[in-house]
Parts: sequence; C-alpha cells; structure tokens
Amino acid sequence: MSEHEELVGKQMRRWELSKQLRQRFLRDEQQPRSTPCVITISRQWGSGGTNIASLVAQKLGFELYDKEIINQVAERLGADPRHIEHHDERGPDLVGGIILQLLEGKRPTEATYLRTLVKVMRQIAKQGHAVIVGRGGSYILPESYRVRIVAPENIRVARISELHNMNEKAARRAIIETDRQRTNFVRAHFGCDIDNPLDYDLVINTEHCSIEHAAQLIIEGFRARQEALGVACKTST
Repeated sequence: MSEHEELVGKQMRRWELSKQLRQRFLRDEQQPRSTPCVITISRQWGSGGTNIASLVAQKLGFELYDKEIINQVAERLGADPRHIEHHDERGPDLVGGIILQLLEGKRPTEATYLRTLVKVMRQIAKQGHAVIVGRGGSYILPESYRVRIVAPENIRVARISELHNMNEKAARRAIIETDRQRTNFVRAHFGCDIDNPLDYDLVINTEHCSIEHAAQLIIEGFRARQEALGVACKTST
C-alpha cells in the first residue's frame, strides 16, 4: 500500500469516527437540559447578523463570542488557530484534508474539532450571559434562544459588494460559496438543514429591518421566553 493510499484510508476512518461522534452527540442532546442565559445567532453572510449580535450583546451586557471560539478551540487542542479555521463552519473536505495532512503533517481531525467545539460551547453556556455567533451554536445548545438572520440574495450581494469593494459577480460568487460551506457544516455535523425555520425561536429578514430594530426584536423575544420559562437572567437594559 502506497503512502497516499494509507493516508486516504486514515482520512476515511476519521470521517467514520466523526459520523459516530455526531450520532452520539445527537443522542446526548435528547436529554433534558437547563435553559441558560445564552443567545445563539445563525446568520447568512451579508444579512448583518454579526453586527446585530454585537449590538445585542452590548445592550444586554453579555459577552460576544465569534472568532473567539476558534481561539478557545485552538487553545484546548494546543493547535495553531489557522488549522482550526480549516474546519470553521465548513463541511468535511476529504481531498483538502489529505492535502493539508501531506503539507503540514499532524493537525486536528474533524472529530477532534467537533468534540472540542462542543466542550467550548457548553462551557460558555455554563457561564451564561453570552451571545454566540454561528458555528452550529443553535444545534449544540438547543436550550439557548436560537435566532436566524437572513436577507434576500440580491440585498446581500449589494451589501457585500459595497463593504468589501467587490464587483457584483465576485460578491455573488463569494456569498454562494459561503452559504454552501455553512450549509454543509450543519448538515455534516448535526444532520440538520440550516434554513429550516423550525430549528429557531426567531427568524429575522433584514431586507427592510435595521440593525437596531433587529437587535431589539431579539432582546424582547429573549426576555419574553426567559420570563415564560421562569428563568432569571440579569441584563443591563
């Protein structure tokens, strides 16, 4: 057996381990959990979701977790954050994984990444008073207040084109690719459809909704849900 064939075999076995890990994770999530003071925000690129999440955290006096999650995962694994970014909100890539293994040697596997991501997310939830952006937070923490931020593709193309100084064609291509990666990430690791509205407590279309209004809708919905469940959660406003 050649070195290349052996590496392919190892990668396939890692994929199978990742699948088994996801199945165990989903079974574990069926167990009842307490409701934390945590908001998880899933967003389409160009929908304004990241800015909305930042404003929600600011108004509530909560901690915002976005790229910080990558750093925490990397720290737990003793890995370079750049290696973690290869897995960040992307579906498994067999060919890419093999190439990176050949070029860089030992690096975190999909299974290791997912297991550590879940630990980091649950530690954040345990501390509470947090707003988590992306990375499957709605599925890892189904007891959180789950929000999805969306906008029509043409609106997102215009926003990304202006924000990143890209022409319309390049912006559309980048949006389609980002949507594909995030969809594959959720489907591969959690067996869910990222666009299924039933997986969220609130879905906001920002086509005609300002960042401020969207943030206020989330805050009001979060507080109403916490009150209905009888969960005390101290906030700034």
